[in-house]
Amino acid sequence: MSLTNKNKAQLIIFTTFLLGIIVGGSGQYLWMKQAAPRQANTTQEILEDLSENVGLEADQKARIRAIIDETFERYEVMRNQVRPQFTAIRDDARRRVRSILSSEQQVRYDIWTREQDHLKEQKENAGKK
Repeated sequence: MSLTNKNKAQLIIFTTFLLGIIVGGSGQYLWMKQAAPRQANTTQEILEDLSENVGLEADQKARIRAIIDETFERYEVMRNQVRPQFTAIRDDARRRVRSILSSEQQVRYDIWTREQDHLKEQKENAGKK
């Protein structure tokens, strides 16, 4: 299949536009991640922050700890319910991206996605501690 000059131009414009979205979105994500204040991730961090800012008594800490623990459990149930939908969307996007790549690029892309999955898994496991 031979591309005409018009088709080549359209492909270049589309690719440039798509890369602009990807680079711009990635840049904004990284900027927001660095600019955003660090959020407490564990029950203990939340309790310490809350106690420091509100001045909790010992009995209040114990009762609030129970509420936070229950809330985290409910979040986990919800995440487990929707995780398959997120996974399906991610897998579809990966399949579509992979279909655009050459065989050599697909190999590198597969390595990259495995690394991303590993980093995500490490982050999730760190948050459960």
